[in-house]
Amino acid sequence: MYSLASTALWRFMVPCFVMSVLLAGLTAKAVAEPLSFNEALAIAERSTPTIKASAAQEDAARVEVAKGRVALAEAQTQSMRQSVLRETAVAWIGRDTVEQERAYIERCQATPPTGA
Repeated sequence: MYSLASTALWRFMVPCFVMSVLLAGLTAKAVAEPLSFNEALAIAERSTPTIKASAAQEDAARVEVAKGRVALAEAQTQSMRQSVLRETAVAWIGRDTVEQERAYIERCQATPPTGA
């Protein structure tokens, strides 16, 4: 798993390295002679794996960030669900208690006192 800092460093370092190598090669060729199409194509083909590797690392980092966000959202959803269940249970217990008390009061009012 890649950290965001290392990904940012790679994103900066790899293109800089590739460009410096290309510029060094192009500068040397520019002094001697112009670069032909085939030479430019060969340089581009040699640098393609490095660019693809850099892009793959960035994609992997994005996937890891997305997985982390999904996991966080799932945890928040589960926490909210537990909270709603708890509040529902507390409300139901309170309502049931009040109904039992009301039923007891009604029974007491319906029954005449004994010993009078």
